Amino acid sequence: MGWYFVGDHRRAEEALLQSDRLAPGDREVRLHLARICLQDAAVHLWRIDEECHHTRIPKSEELVEKAVEYLKDVEPSGPESDDLDILSARAYRLWAGRDYASLHRLCRTTLGRHSGKMGSEEFWFLLSIAERTRRQSLQALRQALERRPHYPEALCLLGGMKGRSNLQGALADFSAALRISPYYEKAFLGRALIRGQLQDWKGMLADLTEAVRLNPADWAAISYRGWARVHTGDREGAMADFSEATRLRPDAASPFYYRGTLREREGELRLALSDFDEAIRRNPRMTDAYNNRGVVHTRLGNIAHALADYDIVHLYCSRHPGSYSGRGQVLARMGLWQRCLIETERALVAGTHFPNETVYKSVAFYDRGLDLYGLGWDNPVPALTEALLRNPAYYEAFAFRGAARFQRGDRLGALHDYLLAWGLAPAEYKRGKPQIKNVIDHMLRSK
Repeated sequence: MGWYFVGDHRRAEEALLQSDRLAPGDREVRLHLARICLQDAAVHLWRIDEECHHTRIPKSEELVEKAVEYLKDVEPSGPESDDLDILSARAYRLWAGRDYASLHRLCRTTLGRHSGKMGSEEFWFLLSIAERTRRQSLQALRQALERRPHYPEALCLLGGMKGRSNLQGALADFSAALRISPYYEKAFLGRALIRGQLQDWKGMLADLTEAVRLNPADWAAISYRGWARVHTGDREGAMADFSEATRLRPDAASPFYYRGTLREREGELRLALSDFDEAIRRNPRMTDAYNNRGVVHTRLGNIAHALADYDIVHLYCSRHPGSYSGRGQVLARMGLWQRCLIETERALVAGTHFPNETVYKSVAFYDRGLDLYGLGWDNPVPALTEALLRNPAYYEAFAFRGAARFQRGDRLGALHDYLLAWGLAPAEYKRGKPQIKNVIDHMLRSK
């Protein structure tokens, strides 16, 4: 179990499988195999939003399925057994079977009898999975860490839960887990996702590259790495990662979703539409895929299809800000600017309570700038500035603010914004929007 204690779960699993081949059906080996899969699954579970709980996390489901197989021959004996290993096996079987009510009862009963015993911290960890509310889960994880401060799996799950509201705290938890277990792939993956929310794309890419090095078959890490490469300007690397992720897991929706998003940004709308269709076919409840497909339909002028997609987003997740901002974009195309502004304000309110609040609020402020411009109000600059305060890498907001400043006669401010937009996304403007470079060149020549 040496690899397990330094966090290299892949090599630990390989060693345990070798032991299982030499001694088939060994209960302890099978239990450790299931433990590895389910602890890794927990790192993915925190990404499910509390209200939009319908979203499937395929990587987590894949790991749970593996755990079920490992536990198939593990038959705990003695219904009232006080052996923590037997109780642990029973608890992991309940988790693998998604019987959270029974898992909760078993953990509470075990902790009532054995709270001071070595190994009881694992039942606090398991209890955090079974608790119904985020607050109760956090309390259980803190109890686990109080009893075992160097508990990397608990630190990762705690970091994941903090990631909804405390990004810096989450970053610290994942980093602490990696100091304890420097080969823990899921800790690299979790920290990468937090860095993505902080717009630290280079840091995200570095963590995901390390995660893939530790486990070259982790299609989820490869898919996320592709998204990080999109933001660092490596389009070819991103497309290669999306293709590799779909090869490793053909039924996964996220690689198609990310590739579709990239293609939509580059103006390849028909190809983007096809990718979003594929993502939805694989995961019919993937709200972000519906939302982005609605954006593509809007740009193609398919207003009825766009509104239908935004309605589905609202149906599955009533507080998803994308459904409001998307409808606002449709209304803008119809010239209904006042109604458009109302939808944008609703998106701002919804964004306040959404996990990726900063991202969605920056988009909503950008939309507000568009709405004000469409209404004929001559100063959308404050709304665009609010968008940029929340997302300093929002190059479209810099470009739009540059245009607004130019129209108001602020040529120096316009040039500054255009140069920042170009610096943030040179490949984007070279490929799909070369006119901004022409504007910059003209302004520099006439300065």
